[in-house]
Amino acid sequence: MLPEQYLQRMKRMLGDEFEDFTEAYSREPVRSLRANRLKKGQDIRNFFELTPFSWCEDAYYYKEKSFPGKHPLHEAGAYYIQEASAMLPAELLDIQGSLRVLDLCAAPGGKSTQIAAAMSGRGILVSNEIIPKRAKVLSSNMERMGVSNAVVTNEAPDALAARLPAFFDRILVDAPCSGEGMFRKNPEAIAEWREENIRVNAERQLDILDKADLMLSDGGRLVYSTCTFSPEEDEEVVSRFLQSHPWYELVEIPVHSGIEHGRSEWTESEDERVSRTLRIFPHKAGGEGHFAAGFQKNGEQAGRSPSGSVAASGKLPEGMRKEFDSFAGEVFKTRPEFEELLLFGDTLCAVPGDMIPLRGLKAERVGLELGKLRSGRFVPAHAWAMAAEPGTLRSYEVRDIGEAAAYIRGEALRAEAERGYLAVTFAGYTLGWGKSDGRMIKNHYPKGLRKSL
Repeated sequence: MLPEQYLQRMKRMLGDEFEDFTEAYSREPVRSLRANRLKKGQDIRNFFELTPFSWCEDAYYYKEKSFPGKHPLHEAGAYYIQEASAMLPAELLDIQGSLRVLDLCAAPGGKSTQIAAAMSGRGILVSNEIIPKRAKVLSSNMERMGVSNAVVTNEAPDALAARLPAFFDRILVDAPCSGEGMFRKNPEAIAEWREENIRVNAERQLDILDKADLMLSDGGRLVYSTCTFSPEEDEEVVSRFLQSHPWYELVEIPVHSGIEHGRSEWTESEDERVSRTLRIFPHKAGGEGHFAAGFQKNGEQAGRSPSGSVAASGKLPEGMRKEFDSFAGEVFKTRPEFEELLLFGDTLCAVPGDMIPLRGLKAERVGLELGKLRSGRFVPAHAWAMAAEPGTLRSYEVRDIGEAAAYIRGEALRAEAERGYLAVTFAGYTLGWGKSDGRMIKNHYPKGLRKSL
């Protein structure tokens, strides 16, 4: 049951469209996913009935009966199940070339993995989440999708702003909000909704944007988004931010079918600039509710590198580099090259050359985890398998979907293969590591990820 106060607010907001809007709640939510362009394998359209939509490349609606969340390709990171309207904000960042990018409120990772796909391994992506439990989920999703150039942090925005002034070329603020746009899919959001919290949310959103401004370099782009319909959290936040930060201007952004420009009459300020914002309604587009605006910074703050060491610990342990080189030479057909290697705790990681200082920051994941030294031998990390292209290393392609499912359950595979570590693949996508004795492949899929599909 939708809150009466919410319905009255939407009726005042939408007028003649209100009945169409409420009728949308009687329909089943539209489901969607985004193919992962970081990975190369068989076309996922060979496995599911998919229909593309206009505002995001590689994105599709799917039929609920397809169950893509219970398929080996999901575990392989071939796609990310993501709400269609939530794919709009990352598209507005205009990722081109090698950039420094921050996703400030990133969990569970849909937008961060979308940004990473657009970056194609170039530059550096900092994906931040203030809530520790959600930061772990974010880190896991980045690993599954094969992201190699990201640092996952667990910090408050002010802590990051103090460490990374004017550092980023692009920042996404997908701000915490009242969640009205998710009511159809998430009944919990309905139960948590309170009209009196809307203004509280707006003040928090403005504070987060203030911190984002400190971290964005001159000429950079800031995208602000919410999954709510509340003008106080959307158009009015945009208008208030522009008034207090006159060195920004809203950028012109394209409009797609079912997405409309913001309406200045919804704001108390009557700021005509908000007509450049975008909004998705469930009765107009195949998705839930989202709002987005893009800002261009034209100030005097020049981008600069932050001060401080990137080192998370000392030099590589004696023998690690030797064992790492030996493993890479044995398993990979062409030895992989990395910009920089760094020891994070006891894990060897490959990190972008343009790395942020880690000392003093709470980080869940640093670049691409490569592996650890165990009893004098190099043991590869699951993340390395997920990021490597199957054709570049020794691998075993499972025979069918049943064998893929058995691997994900943690079962050993009966197969003749070259001895040693290899990537276990399905439809050209890596599922994880195995270790062959010539007749049997021992399962190295992480125990915490094992499941029955």
